[in-house]
Amino acid sequence: MARALTTNFNVFWQLVKRDAYVLSFQLKSKLVDGAAIVALQVLVFGHLLPLAGMAPNLIAPTFIGTIIQLCITLGYGLSLRLLFDVEYNRFISYRLTLPLNKQWLFGVYIVNFMIEQLVTTIPLFSLGIIALGSSFVTVHTSPLLFVVVYFLSLFFMASLFLSFSLMYSFRWFFDNLWPRRLTPLLLFGGSFFPWKKVFAFSPTVGVLFLANPFTYVAEGLRATLIGGPDFLPIFVSIPMLLVGITVSWLLFSRGVSKRLDPV
Repeated sequence: MARALTTNFNVFWQLVKRDAYVLSFQLKSKLVDGAAIVALQVLVFGHLLPLAGMAPNLIAPTFIGTIIQLCITLGYGLSLRLLFDVEYNRFISYRLTLPLNKQWLFGVYIVNFMIEQLVTTIPLFSLGIIALGSSFVTVHTSPLLFVVVYFLSLFFMASLFLSFSLMYSFRWFFDNLWPRRLTPLLLFGGSFFPWKKVFAFSPTVGVLFLANPFTYVAEGLRATLIGGPDFLPIFVSIPMLLVGITVSWLLFSRGVSKRLDPV
């Protein structure tokens, strides 16, 4: 058991290092992209939206919501990479022959996805909030809980989008993923509006939002970065994120059996 664990970890670590090395060649480009996104977001949320009459207490929640929208778009792009590999390149077939348990192997893909999302979003959560200054109104920030929610959110999105790559056929993915999966997740995921305002408008719609795991991503990040009584309690968001991770991992495992059928 100990020997198998050591072997799995060593191969896992070498693959993670290999992917990180490849990513390092794209790091400069990704940082430039991140800086451009930060500049545009600060312009919109720090200057244009206040001029349009947006209430100051809505700027911070909406800003966080746009980061989640960016993560969904990024996750779609990342999932395309695995989809094309499974359909055409089949480099993953080589990796399945390595002395590595398949759960560890797909852990490599999840870590890689998480790193790429982190490189893109960290500038928004750091430089973006600093640049917004007083426009980003907070009540009580919880940095440690933010790190926990941020990590769980990245893990959830990575495993979910990886499962999309393996659960659906190549043609179905392109024809139906956005209209049938991603658009409902985006529109009913709390990224555009804080959940309590939706519930105050319509309890029925508010309950519908609670069936969407992205609601807990949005509300968890808002509760830890902004704080106050206007968002779902963190003790609700964290357990529900764990449920979302469990479900997405089960879908991921099912997709592996369906598309790859590893021995």
